[in-house]
Amino acid sequence: MRRARGRSVEILIAALAALILIVPFIGFLHDVHEQGQVRDLAWERVRKSGTLRVGMDAGVPPFAMPGNGDLQGFDADLARDLAGRLGVTVTIVNTPSDALYDALLTGGVDALIAALPVTPEFRRDVAYSDPYIEMGERAIVRAGGDIRAPADLANRRVGVELGSDGDLAARQLARHLPIRLQSTYDSGDAALADLRGGTLDAVVLDGIAARHAAATDPALVMLPEPVLANGYVIATKRDARTLTTSLDHALEDARAAGFLTQLEARWLIG
Repeated sequence: MRRARGRSVEILIAALAALILIVPFIGFLHDVHEQGQVRDLAWERVRKSGTLRVGMDAGVPPFAMPGNGDLQGFDADLARDLAGRLGVTVTIVNTPSDALYDALLTGGVDALIAALPVTPEFRRDVAYSDPYIEMGERAIVRAGGDIRAPADLANRRVGVELGSDGDLAARQLARHLPIRLQSTYDSGDAALADLRGGTLDAVVLDGIAARHAAATDPALVMLPEPVLANGYVIATKRDARTLTTSLDHALEDARAAGFLTQLEARWLIG
């Protein structure tokens, strides 16, 4: 009987010791669950402060650049609009491009709107929106022709400025499409002149130059599909789920309201 009682006491002591060790661990798991999986601390901070902190580099015109005592440009205007749709103000944090992700992941900013494409190596820690603008290289063709997509450039004469982004995109296209690439031009304007004259069937330019060419010459059109895609996206921390979803909805609203088209006309064409 005494041995049984002693054994029971030992079991009770062991159970109490295990409970003492487990309870703090359960509390730790609860905190992790609340802070990482349920609670969005970034969104809580934004709502409490009434301010959305957005990182961007002021040295990337026309998306962000100094002006009027603050930053201006496509991304600056977009950040202000999205913050307004969330019911908060915006603080734009001028951050060098090579420090943007550090600022986001260490909590220095809540989001990045900084002419950024998706960067695969950050996907584990960062959530990306759908592209708010496509800045990949585009083909310019004569209006009224039968070229409506990059695939239609097969066996066509395509001009590019030697060494330009358009040249690189066209060379990549030529790896799987038999285009007749002419990369002897010293400028995009020279290639466009031959396009107008009929010597070329298309010219591949960077996103901004292509928009400008199509907007200033009614005889030319820009193909809607990029030769090489390069969409710019908004980046947030992956655990900032509510903030990410809220920005996604605000971006959809801005697109539906035509605001992105207005920004494109103001900063990329005008």
